[in-house]
Amino acid sequence: MRRPWGRAGLVPYLLLAAGHLGSLALDLDRLDLATRVLLMPALAAGLWLMAGRPRDRRTWLVLVAIGWSWLGDLALTSTGTAFFLLGLAAFGLAHLSYLTACWPFARRSGR
Repeated sequence: MRRPWGRAGLVPYLLLAAGHLGSLALDLDRLDLATRVLLMPALAAGLWLMAGRPRDRRTWLVLVAIGWSWLGDLALTSTGTAFFLLGLAAFGLAHLSYLTACWPFARRSGR
């Protein structure tokens, strides 16, 4: 399995995460919004670069989970009950995707 980027693929995500935390600490609403909607795509790109080829089922499931998380983040940038429920549903689907990706580890651990 070839992994040309290694962990360097996560550098953009880590920089955005630091910027996001700074925006929260300094109460910078525009920066908060900008970094919030970019965090999950940056994490997905990092995983894509780090996963190597061919990408296995678990990688695809985690990418789907990150996509659902991103949709949840986008929904929660708006106000209203419908956006809240959409965000809640998206985060629920993200959790199901993460559970599906991690389930083989639970079975192998003997639990």
